[in-house]
Amino acid sequence: MRNIILIIVLTCFLCCKVIAQVPVEGSHYRPTGIAPKFFGPYAYPIPDLDEAKVSDKLTFQIAGDVNIGHIGGKGAEDYTYAPSFKLVLPLWTDRANLSCWGEFYEWWQDTEATRRARRYNEQSDLKSHGSGQIWIGLDILALRETTKRPSIIISANFLTAAGGNYALARHYDAPGYHFTGSIGKDIIFKNASTLRFSGTIGFVCWQTDRGAQNDAFLVGAKASYNHRVFSLSAEYSYYFGWEKFGDAPQTFKTRLDFHIKRFSPFIYYVHGVEDYPFDQIRVGLKVSFDVLKYLKKDTNR
Repeated sequence: MRNIILIIVLTCFLCCKVIAQVPVEGSHYRPTGIAPKFFGPYAYPIPDLDEAKVSDKLTFQIAGDVNIGHIGGKGAEDYTYAPSFKLVLPLWTDRANLSCWGEFYEWWQDTEATRRARRYNEQSDLKSHGSGQIWIGLDILALRETTKRPSIIISANFLTAAGGNYALARHYDAPGYHFTGSIGKDIIFKNASTLRFSGTIGFVCWQTDRGAQNDAFLVGAKASYNHRVFSLSAEYSYYFGWEKFGDAPQTFKTRLDFHIKRFSPFIYYVHGVEDYPFDQIRVGLKVSFDVLKYLKKDTNR
């Protein structure tokens, strides 16, 4: 199993290295501006870190998002509203899960300053709405955690080209992908609560408007405290591409969940700096089902 996983990872990295396009020195390269700084908050935000854990439960999360954009400067903030979701499905084992997430739809209200900063058509409406984007991901446990060693997982995630309104600087209107590797370890306390530390590295790739692909290095760290009543986490993450023009976003994220049996209402906050000029507040509900337990029962019959 581990040999198969290693082959998959090496193949993915090699394939992405081959198809990646970077500017050649002296080729009159110009930055495209197809970067998170100049688009809406969902164009290609920094992915949430996964704590080096694979989900062994079927979970569905639905939430409402409010995004406050600061590219227009103080007093000229723009706003984006969206219902978002996430579905995580174990693949008949606790070693792999499939996930799908994104926002169903978005409504936004820009300002004149926002429009100038993002450089889109001055005749377009500042207040409008449009379709959202969908991600699909696969997480695989490469090394199981024990009392002495950490866990390691690898993830492959793909962005569909579902998001529209490229002309209004909302989405790139092109597919993308990111691959990550994460390592994490729990510290277990006497009351059965845990403090977990994890780190992630990887890369993010998306298509620009001149046929070139921007390849960005991704890195992040996360700490989370898990109790039977609540969970609290905080993370810092960033990626930076080779254009060096609006493609180096950084985020600080925190999330608080309350656990009531299989239900977990939560609040999530993102503060973006550098090339991610957004603050996001998300309030939602996560529901979990232990489907593997039922699968094991059927297997034993």
